[in-house]
Amino acid sequence: MPLVAPAIKSKFKDTIYAGLKREFTAAVSQGQNYPPIADEFWLKLANAISDIAMDLVDEIHSNAMVVPGQAVMIPATSPPGAPSAGQTVAPGKIL
Repeated sequence: MPLVAPAIKSKFKDTIYAGLKREFTAAVSQGQNYPPIADEFWLKLANAISDIAMDLVDEIHSNAMVVPGQAVMIPATSPPGAPSAGQTVAPGKIL
């Protein structure tokens, strides 16, 4: 399955937001007359921090190498032994 930067960013954002909420809700709840804006800022923080997902996917697409030995299906060539492109048939491991 190909890596899709916006989808991974969305997952990162959800995870970061849940973590911020989990870690800070108790502290915010103890404040006196505290305006209820923490949730909005946690979402903004999660969105900003999750931008790293875009960099991560770009780095993998541009610079990652796959461990040798990944299963590849290569069609029969004519003449035999001529260069041919293959298609991966299993996920690879990234170095």
